[in-house]
Order: sequence, then C-alpha cells, then structure tokens
Amino acid sequence: MRYNIMETHDFKCRLCSTKWLNYVENNTPCPSPSQEDGRHNFDFSKPIKVDPLEKQTGTPEVQESK
Repeated sequence: MRYNIMETHDFKCRLCSTKWLNYVENNTPCPSPSQEDGRHNFDFSKPIKVDPLEKQTGTPEVQESK
C-alpha cells in the first residue's frame, strides 16, 4: 500500500474495537472476556484512514477564559 505523507492510519482490535493509537497512548488491556491475559487482537491488514483534523492524543485542550 502507498500512503500520502500526511495520511495517518489507525487499526481496530477485532475483539473490543479499541483503536491502536489509543492503545499505544493509554496502554489499556483488552476488556474482552475471551482474552484472559488482556492482549488485544489488532487487525493490521485493514487500516482505517484517520481524519487529519481528528485529535490523536487524549489530552484536553486548554480553554482561555474571557
């Protein structure tokens, strides 16, 4: 596959639909009862195109008071 330079792709866990970028940031175990050890089963064969305007990090924006 060829991607544009500015494209970002993400992947979903087959069991719980957690996204790869979210997992890498938070390192949360898979809540699926079929995975006793908490490992995710990411589907790296089907990339999901991420909107460039969508935030990648979970940090909240600082709001300026008026």
